[in-house]
Amino acid sequence: MRRNPTFYTKNLLLGLLFVFLPNALQAQIHVAQLSWSDGVYAYSGLFVMQSNDKGILSVKHFCNGIWIWAHQDISISRQYDIYGNCTTILTGYNVVTNPPGAPYVADIIYLYPNGQEVALDALKRPCRLFSTMVPNHLWRSKFNEFGIR
Repeated sequence: MRRNPTFYTKNLLLGLLFVFLPNALQAQIHVAQLSWSDGVYAYSGLFVMQSNDKGILSVKHFCNGIWIWAHQDISISRQYDIYGNCTTILTGYNVVTNPPGAPYVADIIYLYPNGQEVALDALKRPCRLFSTMVPNHLWRSKFNEFGIR
């Protein structure tokens, strides 16, 4: 039985799509684990950056004997100085906490060109932030740990 040449072309394109699409999608997403302290509480977060200058940040900290979770959307902006150095600003909004109604202020994080990373606390005081990129093979476990679906 002889098949139409377009049959082979369609199957080849479909096969290539399944091979390369997952890699293309992963290339557009970056995941970093963050940690900082405001002097009273220690915070741990997972930041997922998408390619459209948007992202999500899930933060957990222990307060008054309970774990508080804060999930928030992140807007990514950039400011350049006169020398072309870029400061990246991550601004949180749409904060949802668990337990519901727990006090939490949306995060603002500055990533400076010299490698310094700073989170602002609720009173807008700077707190030194530390981050590590999460390799692809650990994404699923980190998403589960931080409640990201």
